[in-house]
Amino acid sequence: MPSATSITIKDSIMFLGKVIADKADLLSQRVVDEGEASISENTTDAYGNTHVNAIKMRNENNIVFSLDEKYSLLKLKIAIDESSANDDQCKITILADGKEVKTTPQLDKISTKEIEYKDLQINNCTRLEIKCNGNWHIYPLIYDAEVYN
Repeated sequence: MPSATSITIKDSIMFLGKVIADKADLLSQRVVDEGEASISENTTDAYGNTHVNAIKMRNENNIVFSLDEKYSLLKLKIAIDESSANDDQCKITILADGKEVKTTPQLDKISTKEIEYKDLQINNCTRLEIKCNGNWHIYPLIYDAEVYN
């Protein structure tokens, strides 16, 4: 028996099969679990750079987004918030449907300027999770995060 093909009509154009979503800001996606992460409208990193709409994380904290299998790639930047302790360290892990996509090296306030990851393969996942593990007084910032195909 042949499988059903979805038909979508958008702006008078008919699409057969799955419609690929346009690039989107990660923060515009539905948050399933925010843990103790917070979305900061305006924050400053350890090197004095201001970031708008950044996710501020802390130890043993995660944030989970529902992506509804619409996106195959992720890009984001990571820095450390200026209010972090000098000696504390952490790692950020990104998971797509529970599978590790990327884990950063140890991050700290003194040596971590800005890390950028592009074209991380999230494979049309349903659930995208960003986790922070490390000391209590270091606050990584996730910003300029986009999902795309």
